[in-house]
Amino acid sequence: MTSEIMIVSLVFLGISFLVSAILKSKFTKYSKVPLSNGMTGKEIAEKMLRESGIYDVKVTTQQIRQLI
Repeated sequence: MTSEIMIVSLVFLGISFLVSAILKSKFTKYSKVPLSNGMTGKEIAEKMLRESGIYDVKVTTQQIRQLI
């Protein structure tokens, strides 16, 4: 029974590493694509908040750094 659990665990571990690598590559690819309207993410967030009637939230920017 324990060897079966180990095999299943290794399969799920492998799947999670694969999904993580795919998502990381997609994020890296699309984080360099500019928006067609020329707005920044901060500007879009502020616009969404204003349109929703939310004025007491401050939007800040933060640099994203690659950990690996």
